[in-house]
This record gives sequence, structure tokens and C-alpha cells, in this order.
Amino acid sequence: MSFSTPLVRRFNWAPLLLPLLLLAGCSESGDFLKTYPAKGTAHFEGKPMEHAVVTFYPIDGEAKARHLQPHGTVDAEGRYSLWTYHFGDGAPAGQYRVTLTWPNQPESRMGMPGYVADTLNGRYLNAEKSKIERTVDESGAELPAIELP
Repeated sequence: MSFSTPLVRRFNWAPLLLPLLLLAGCSESGDFLKTYPAKGTAHFEGKPMEHAVVTFYPIDGEAKARHLQPHGTVDAEGRYSLWTYHFGDGAPAGQYRVTLTWPNQPESRMGMPGYVADTLNGRYLNAEKSKIERTVDESGAELPAIELP
């Protein structure tokens, strides 16, 4: 019994072509907004907020319309770099409200991610109430430091 009818021959390549078509839709020049380097520092009581997650919520514009939330993780020196689509790509230009969460334990005892409490007790988690605002511009200039009391 042969399965080489014109219909089968035409469609047996579809599973192989679909991933290629999807990848073509994810190109750098596709529907992505242009991003710019966005780096800064975050400190609590003068000390680096290592492992804290910094998230930027657009206040208006196309980034808000697309629900983009550039974010980054603070390193041991207190530095973070934002990324929107892939690691290190920066953020679209615009004004943002900033939230922070700082796990009091970066990993569980088994070395696996798990539930951990926020060292900041959720005080900086609500973007609508955040008083921390930053502007990402096309120059890629260092963002003003985030210094929490």
C-alpha cells in the first residue's frame, strides 16, 4: 500500500516548514519596538540589592499598548541591565514606573527555585502606586540610581 498520493506528498513537509515560518516571524526587524541600552543600579540602605528583580512598566505609548515590561536582575555590585525581548537588548524609549521585588533567599535549600518572601514586604510591587519613575532614551545613558531607605 502506497501513501504517496498528491495530497500526502504535499502536506508531509508541513510539520517541518511550520517552525521555520514561525522563526521568520520572530526576526529582529519584525514587530518588535526598537530597544536601547538601559542600565542602572539599585541599593537598599546603601547596600547592593543582589538578586532583586527590577521591572519597568510603561506609563504611555506603544510599549504600554503592547504590554511590554522590560526587566532585569540586580547583580552583586548592585547593577542591572534591562531586557525586553531577549537578554541584554534594553528597553523601548519612554517613561516608566519601576517596581522591585527582592527575594530573601535566591534559591531553596535543594538549589531549586521555590517560594521565597520579598525582603521589601511588597512595598515596591504595585506599578500603579510606584513613586519610582525612570526615562529610557535613545542615548543609552545610565539610568539614575534607585536608592531605597
